[in-house]
Amino acid sequence: MTYNDKIEYLSTFIDSETLNFITGYANSLAKSNREATMHALCTCIGLLIESKTGNNNSFSLVRNLEFIRSYSCQQHTLTTAAKNYAYILIITNKLIGYGFIKEDGELPSKPQTNMDHQKYKEEKIPDKTLNKLKAKLSADQIFDAILLKCCTPNIAKRLKEHVNSKKNSKHHRGPLVEILPQLHATSTNWHENPKIINNELSIFRDDLLNNYQRSSAYGRFQNVKNSFLVLIEHQLLPNNIVLPNNLRRCTRTQKVRSNNPLISNIKVYDEHQKEKFIDSSTFISDLKKDLSNNLNIIVSEAKNIVYDAYHAFQSKKEIVEKSQVKEFINHPKMLVKNNTKGKKYLNPFYNTNPLSFENQVAALDHYFDSVVQNVQTFSIYGFRCRHELLGYLGLLPKVASAMQIIIVEELGINPYSLYKVKIYSDSHGHEFVQVTDEGSVRLKALKPRARNARTRHAAGSTVPLTEIDPNDIDAATCLKMALEMTSRTRGITKQSELWLCLTKWGATSPTPETFQNCFNNIRQKLAKEKTVFNEASLKKIRTSKAILIYLDSNGNG
Repeated sequence: MTYNDKIEYLSTFIDSETLNFITGYANSLAKSNREATMHALCTCIGLLIESKTGNNNSFSLVRNLEFIRSYSCQQHTLTTAAKNYAYILIITNKLIGYGFIKEDGELPSKPQTNMDHQKYKEEKIPDKTLNKLKAKLSADQIFDAILLKCCTPNIAKRLKEHVNSKKNSKHHRGPLVEILPQLHATSTNWHENPKIINNELSIFRDDLLNNYQRSSAYGRFQNVKNSFLVLIEHQLLPNNIVLPNNLRRCTRTQKVRSNNPLISNIKVYDEHQKEKFIDSSTFISDLKKDLSNNLNIIVSEAKNIVYDAYHAFQSKKEIVEKSQVKEFINHPKMLVKNNTKGKKYLNPFYNTNPLSFENQVAALDHYFDSVVQNVQTFSIYGFRCRHELLGYLGLLPKVASAMQIIIVEELGINPYSLYKVKIYSDSHGHEFVQVTDEGSVRLKALKPRARNARTRHAAGSTVPLTEIDPNDIDAATCLKMALEMTSRTRGITKQSELWLCLTKWGATSPTPETFQNCFNNIRQKLAKEKTVFNEASLKKIRTSKAILIYLDSNGNG
């Protein structure tokens, strides 16, 4: 559903005053949070509305929220379930604060650990309550429902077989989901009327340009034509049907480029900017210089982040030795002796303690298993699990993102494949990241869409990682550092992901969105000095490096 569709859906449950409040709050959020909040609200509005002011007070808001939490855990992983339920808690607190919903107790908290997630997941939700929660159908379920409604059994069966035989079935299923209801709305016997089929396909083809770029519209209509040709070949449609011609292919790529694919002030698809160049050699020379300079800037920033993070990680042992961990760990209240006048014992984590920082790192190190599993072992005033402390214990998402910049720039690996790299395969026992005796690293990354694996070789050396200069950090160095910084975490979680990062909520393999947010933080710092980095991305780093290699080799790269 679009944003407006969600608002219209909510309007069927709540009055205009409440709806205006919700939409006003949603519009104040960032786009991603706004969409997520409205989606979560549409899912459970049937239960939340029972606790609105003036309704039957026998309904418990707390109990309904517990059902919503359980339902979210049943539908999603821990991370997604916690995030979706958090959106519901925030909007519920807002509605309570302004008197739209009655409060009848402390609101249930979101799931924090895998144990919480499993516990809530196993809770039984009454069928009557479950019916009020709007479950999202899968694309395949939607397709089956449309086939059942719009097609004869034989046509439905053949279309299903045709779609499932394709490598990327969603590209063939999607257009059929759009065209079949259109045909059925015109006539329930559309499959017997060649003229209706021809007219509706022509309308469908022309409407595609309103929603898609020409190249995408061409592909979607061609997939529909291919599906109908299969039906004709199997004599499920009349042989005398004349299918309309497809759109003309777009012969100029410039027409479908919405932004600059390079990290450069020189926009290669901008017709007006081309007039500024005297000749081709000047254009190529300026482009090479600009690309090289911009890539060096962002890679240098990434190298500095990685260098500082790894040396902080290596300093953990020295920090722990300086701390008072042996003393406060053995005290029942985690206190240390006061060597000055006043209280006999002191909180080791107070800022007034000169070893406060060392003590916090040492405490996290001592309870590392609990930190990784997001289990709260102790609670003491003055102590908080902060990101800057976790960097001394393992890999942080921002550091992983900086490593990915260096790896993508050097190896040209697909960013999304890199996000999902594993150390080994659970099913076959294959190693996907291997360090050779010469210090080089072999990296095998899966390409889900292409359904194959690609191997990259990162040349390295046997120089100890602690002795490597920031300017000498390369892809092999980053991979070896990542292996070392995640080794302890992987040993506890038994997970095989390379980018197993530490957060305040435990160890996790970040989503592509999380990595993109970390990358955005890096580029925003650079954009203050050079605005071209405002639009930078890992994909553009990969493309820019490829173009630079091509230009440097005079077209032989």
